[in-house]
Amino acid sequence: MKAQSYAFIVVMGVLILEVVQSIYLTIQGNTSYNGNGISPLVFLSVISIIYLVTLLIYRKKYGD
Repeated sequence: MKAQSYAFIVVMGVLILEVVQSIYLTIQGNTSYNGNGISPLVFLSVISIIYLVTLLIYRKKYGD
């Protein structure tokens, strides 16, 4: 349960940072910013790796 909550916090943090970055670049008027955002495959891979690592850490810490 702790691994799930940690992974959820990381997901929300990354998404909030992405939204803030896109708002900042839009307001700044950066012409090289195309607004594509995060690649879904990369995002899913990173989140699954974070979840796996935290699951292994908490499993070792608290046992099976």
